[in-house]
Amino acid sequence: MYVTNLIGEYAQKKKYDLYVIGVPKSIDNDLYQIDHSPGYISAAKFLISCCKDITFDISSYDSPKKITIIETMGRNTGWLAASCRMASTIDSNVKQLIYIPEIPFDLEKCLEKVEKYYRDNHHTLLIVSEGIKNINGQFFSSSLKYDALKRPHLGGVSYQLKKLIDENLGLNTRNIDTSIWQRCGSQYISTTDLNEAYSLGYKAWELVRNQQNKVMISLKRKNESTYKPIFFFTDLENVAGMEKKFPSNWYNIENSYVTDDILDYLSPLLKEDETAHSIIGNF
Repeated sequence: MYVTNLIGEYAQKKKYDLYVIGVPKSIDNDLYQIDHSPGYISAAKFLISCCKDITFDISSYDSPKKITIIETMGRNTGWLAASCRMASTIDSNVKQLIYIPEIPFDLEKCLEKVEKYYRDNHHTLLIVSEGIKNINGQFFSSSLKYDALKRPHLGGVSYQLKKLIDENLGLNTRNIDTSIWQRCGSQYISTTDLNEAYSLGYKAWELVRNQQNKVMISLKRKNESTYKPIFFFTDLENVAGMEKKFPSNWYNIENSYVTDDILDYLSPLLKEDETAHSIIGNF
C-alpha cells in the first residue's frame, strides 16, 4: 500500500490520468484499517492443520519426550504464529510455546520453559515467527539480507533455536521451516478468502467507476452472531507504511502463550469451510 500510494502521488504530480486503488492481500495479516486480509485465513488453516497433525504424532510417543520447533512467516507481526493456538488441546501432553515479533524474545526464559516441560514429562511444540527480536529490537535471525525497500529477508530462526537448545540443554530437538508452503498450499484455500478476495476486487472496480482515487478498499465485521463483512474504503495515506500489530493483550508473556481471544477472532472466519470441523476441533 505504501508503493501504491507513491504511484498515486506521482501520477497526480505529473497530471497523468490514472486511478489508483489498493486491494488488500497479505498472509501476514499486517495491513492497517482492515479486520483481516485475504490470504491470512488460508495460511492460518495450513499452519493450524500442520500443528494439529504434528501434535497427534508427537503425543503418540511415550519416551523420550519430543521438542519440535515450527517456524512461521511474519516479519514484524505474529498473526500467523498466533493462529497455531487453535491447534492446542487441553487434554494433550504436548505443550505449546509461541513467540511473536511484537514481544521481545528472551532466550534464557525460553530455554527454562523447554527444560521444565521436559522434566515434567511433557512434549514441547515451539512455534516461532521468523521475525522475533531480542530486548534491543534486533532480529534473532543471524544473517540478514535486504530487498529494494530495505526490508529484511528472514528465515532460519528455527534452525538457530534448535542448535541453541541442543547446545544448552542437551535435548534432542527437531525444527520445521514451513517456508513458502504456508502461502501456496492450494488444498488449504479458505472459502472466506476466496469470497472476500473476489468481493474486494469487484468493489475496487466499482470505486474506479465512481471516480474514487488513492483509496484502499477494506472490510470490517458486522456485530452479529454470524460473521458478515461490511465493505468500506479509506484513503491510502491512512494505511501506507502502517502495520497492524498482534494485540499485546492477546498474549500471555509469562507463559509465552496466546489467549482465547485468537479463537474468537479466527473461528468465525473458518466456519464456511467444509473441513472447518476438523480444523477448529474442541478447545
